[in-house]
Amino acid sequence: MSLLNFGEFLRMTSRPYEAEEAHREVLQLARELAKKEPEMSTWVAINLINLALPLTQTGRYTEAEEVYLEALDTFREFTEKSPDAFRRSLAWNLLDYAVLLRHTGRTAEAEEACREALEVHRELVAKSPGRHLSKLAWNLNNFAVLLRQTGRASEAEETYRETLDIAGQLAHSAPESVFMTDLLATILNNLAILLRRSGRLSEAEEVYLEALEIRRQLGQKSPELFLYRVATSLNNLGVMLFETGKTSEAEDALRESLQLRRELAGKSSDQYRPSVVSTVSNLAILLRRTGRPADSEDAYREAVEIGEELVLKAPTAYQEGLVRTLCNFALLLSDLDDRENNLQKTINRLKELGVESLPESEEWSEEEEDEANPPGGV
Repeated sequence: MSLLNFGEFLRMTSRPYEAEEAHREVLQLARELAKKEPEMSTWVAINLINLALPLTQTGRYTEAEEVYLEALDTFREFTEKSPDAFRRSLAWNLLDYAVLLRHTGRTAEAEEACREALEVHRELVAKSPGRHLSKLAWNLNNFAVLLRQTGRASEAEETYRETLDIAGQLAHSAPESVFMTDLLATILNNLAILLRRSGRLSEAEEVYLEALEIRRQLGQKSPELFLYRVATSLNNLGVMLFETGKTSEAEDALRESLQLRRELAGKSSDQYRPSVVSTVSNLAILLRRTGRPADSEDAYREAVEIGEELVLKAPTAYQEGLVRTLCNFALLLSDLDDRENNLQKTINRLKELGVESLPESEEWSEEEEDEANPPGGV
């Protein structure tokens, strides 16, 4: 296995810091070759993208953006000279960069990058559908996530439905490909979130259960690649089940998700601790609403502790999650006999983070899934 492929294997098996080390070594070699042979600059750009992915994975968005922009400049230059050879790589760079822009709140820029990449992918599919159809599907999925998050639910659903048709075709034509099957489950997961938030709970449940069934099968085949996806589906399903009054089933789903995430965090803390916070916070909401305030408080304290540690490492990536957890915790504390003045302490911390007032009710942590450079990328 080449060092480049080994780096990608490390990233996909949730060892981003080891992946970063491998990609930095390959990038250094590529830069040295490019000094002697300028045409190797494209190899530098490809390796820049590979490096940006684990940086994004670990919340180092500023550093990742610098790397993406260097790669993007190179691909634009080479695409002008030889469009047929480099437009595909340019589109992937744009797709990856759009994910980062969305995560840093620059949705207008993210949409612009998404649309440009989408235009290229549609043209490529028109010429060679077999080679480029999966890339178009990932691009559409990421674009639909952005549309939903910017309040365009109808456009998002239309885009998800188009993507679902493509993913279904791909999974049917290549049943041996776990990645094509996972693409189908990812789109189902995201569509279910949209359906739940649109109040179509019975449809959402049906779609969530289909995604979970697919992912359980994938988790059995390749646990190192897909158990974290199983945990995501369980987390989101737990939220939806509670909303439909299936409290016991919701708690079972959340606790199974949390168990998986704790196990994964034990192997790769930096990668999976944020997801532990999400599920612990969701469980805390359920415990509060089912009359177990002491257990809810314990859960929130764990989530806040981890959240504060994450914000110290990467504030841009994790502050939003910490704010959501603190707001939810404050709502619980307002119900309790707060002898230690914890409510005021929590409110003061929220003010430090720029929050002046509490929401009326708790906010669940549902997890939409986009993908920066999935298998078969650049």
